[in-house]
Amino acid sequence: MRKGSLVRVRGDTRYEAFRTLTTEERVAWRVKFEEDVAAGLRVPFDSGGESVLPPTTGGVSTSEDKYYIVMRTRCRAQRNYHTVKGLCELLDPETGVKFYLKRERILSVEGT
Repeated sequence: MRKGSLVRVRGDTRYEAFRTLTTEERVAWRVKFEEDVAAGLRVPFDSGGESVLPPTTGGVSTSEDKYYIVMRTRCRAQRNYHTVKGLCELLDPETGVKFYLKRERILSVEGT
């Protein structure tokens, strides 16, 4: 598997594939969170008394039927304030979304 190769994903990866959220998405989350706090639906602190931080990543829906393009074969990425190793960065050619997935969950397509 190399950069530019076509690959498929193995099995159900709906909770494993993730992408970095944009600044606009994080700001929108913060605005919604503050509205919920003002309405009394949520509290601004967690159980330890710390401020609630916005998420930095979001899930990506993948399918075993689709092909993805490898952008980077070996990388690590931040996932909600933690570093995750053993990843591969993929591109969905239909949507243009770049996302990360564990290398062990990827099947290389022969002949590419």
